[in-house]
Amino acid sequence: MKNYKLIIEYYEKGNKQGQIATLCSCSRMTVFTVLKRFRTLELNYDDVKSMSEEEIYYLLFPERAKAGEGYLIPDFKWEEFQMCKHQSSIRLCWRRYCKRAAKQNLMAYSWKCFITLYNAYRRPKIIVEDPNDKIRNKLKDFNFLLSCCPRGSINYQVIQRKKEEWLKSLKLEEDKILDSDEE
Repeated sequence: MKNYKLIIEYYEKGNKQGQIATLCSCSRMTVFTVLKRFRTLELNYDDVKSMSEEEIYYLLFPERAKAGEGYLIPDFKWEEFQMCKHQSSIRLCWRRYCKRAAKQNLMAYSWKCFITLYNAYRRPKIIVEDPNDKIRNKLKDFNFLLSCCPRGSINYQVIQRKKEEWLKSLKLEEDKILDSDEE
């Protein structure tokens, strides 16, 4: 899944679509589509700042979202308890889930959708640093190295020059990548 929040954040900071595509490692067409939908919904970055990537995805692309109405929502905590109690597999839990859904006159998610939801449930929810945001992380590394060197020293000047050359090669400006409180 693309990092839609990052695309919107860089757009709000004034970056061009080509720069955003470079920063987020995605195509310019993806950036164009996301920003077009974002503008159509007349949102701003503060509206989506607290949302998860999945929520933003369903907001921007509602036609791609699977309707939850009519489906039995799986209770994965209960399913894991049953797997431990009966020493069964997740596949068997899915079959029991399908039977429960049929008894309640609801639809059951397909195996693929069920396992995708289960994996999302198992995945840790807190992401401290986004590993996919390589450009922002590299810029933070440059700033960390600069903070370790005394101003005016040869090492400071060399690191500063490398950082400026790197930014120039990507046609980016530092203030459009990092927030002032992140530096």
